[in-house]
Amino acid sequence: LMSPLISFTSEEAFLELRRISDANLTKSVFLDELANLEKVALDKTLNDKWLKILEIRDLINDVLDQQRKSGVLKSSQEAFVSIDLQKIKPALKDVLEKEKEDWAFLFQMSDVAFQTHSNGSEPITIKPTTHAKCERCWRHRPSVGRDSQHPTLCDRCVQVLK
Repeated sequence: LMSPLISFTSEEAFLELRRISDANLTKSVFLDELANLEKVALDKTLNDKWLKILEIRDLINDVLDQQRKSGVLKSSQEAFVSIDLQKIKPALKDVLEKEKEDWAFLFQMSDVAFQTHSNGSEPITIKPTTHAKCERCWRHRPSVGRDSQHPTLCDRCVQVLK
């Protein structure tokens, strides 16, 4: 199934499989028949949720691109995103509130905060983070430097190393 996407690797793997297991296989992965796969029913609720997540990502990326072009930020990992829930579309608000803990990780941002009634007119504002950068995962996290044995790592990376 991956042969159209990674053609050379697929062909090499197929030829090796043919050599070690079954010489009667076709001469090339591209001459073999595709496997018949069952169709998977679309989960409309899950699909709708991800369409909203992608819409939110696009809104954030628009603001992020402006910040990059103006030289305020170099990468998304330096970004502290603030979202005003009163100014965002109601359809997106539900998803934002349910997934609060995952936004920074999902969008590769330093941090995402939610507000109501911010001073600005925009629903999404982005500024540089004040958090230090972890040398292992490169994420800007408030926990960098808390562990005296690993002063350049975040809590998550310290736990991984233990």
